Amino acid sequence: SNYATNLKPEHLSGIDDFSSKELRNFYYKWFRPDFQSVIVVGDIDLNLIETKVKSVFSTIQKPLDKQSRSYFTPEPFDGVKVYILKDKEYNRTKISIDILKEPLVKKYKNTSVPFIQEYMDHAISNLVAGRIRDGIINQNLPITNLVVEKGKFMNMHNLEAFSISFETLPEMIYSSTAFVNAEIGKMAKYGFNGQEFSKSKDIYFRELENLYDNRSKMGNDAYLKRALDYYYDGFSLASVELKFEIMKEILFTITLNQLNKYAEAMLGQEDNVVISCRMPEYEGIEEITPERVLSAYRDAGLK
Repeated sequence: SNYATNLKPEHLSGIDDFSSKELRNFYYKWFRPDFQSVIVVGDIDLNLIETKVKSVFSTIQKPLDKQSRSYFTPEPFDGVKVYILKDKEYNRTKISIDILKEPLVKKYKNTSVPFIQEYMDHAISNLVAGRIRDGIINQNLPITNLVVEKGKFMNMHNLEAFSISFETLPEMIYSSTAFVNAEIGKMAKYGFNGQEFSKSKDIYFRELENLYDNRSKMGNDAYLKRALDYYYDGFSLASVELKFEIMKEILFTITLNQLNKYAEAMLGQEDNVVISCRMPEYEGIEEITPERVLSAYRDAGLK
């Protein structure tokens, strides 16, 4: 995408040559009222704050020639791409396996669908993390700081990823990658068992119930996040009360087969997968190659 050509360290040298006029033009081109949103949360006088916001921001002049804003998405690709990223100042070896996904279709974002998807992502993330941690202990593997989550890929507006990241030793990159992908493959092929499925619902509902019971103690950051999710991604502004009532009715109607089908689609994907290995750049260890990382990843997959 265009991000790949713009985000390069060598371009930073151009900052030294910016004139004040160019900086002002950049500001007026992009920092415009139609690209801005004012979000106020807290115990406020709604009418007073609304009047104040309008009086302050209505004075900002709108540009006559408005530059449209474009969002770029990397093109879909076949198979798995591997990147080895080295830096002399980096002091750890971190591997990320990102299974790229298209975001939820816009027409479903302001419905109950995101609540159901949230539960399924929550359940799968916890189960994958639990199984990997069990394997780490049983096999005494040097894998630490494991994180399993679903979210935006590299903070892109229109691309998501189911991500499994962890740290290991440089000489353990191949075997650790193979081990983690084997666990992903098992989850995709066999899914949950009945006990795990029941437990996942109980855990999710307890967390939701606790949020509901303590809703009067919620900090402003919770309301801010809801507003930002609506502003940036079009998700619902539904209250905790409404979410609780909806999921109380829906959660326990979801079947084991439905969750396992979702897990298979989420984790069994063979294309649009990115593996990135970030590590220090120093001598004394065998050269890590993308080809061998890819081979270790594929050899561990279940057929």
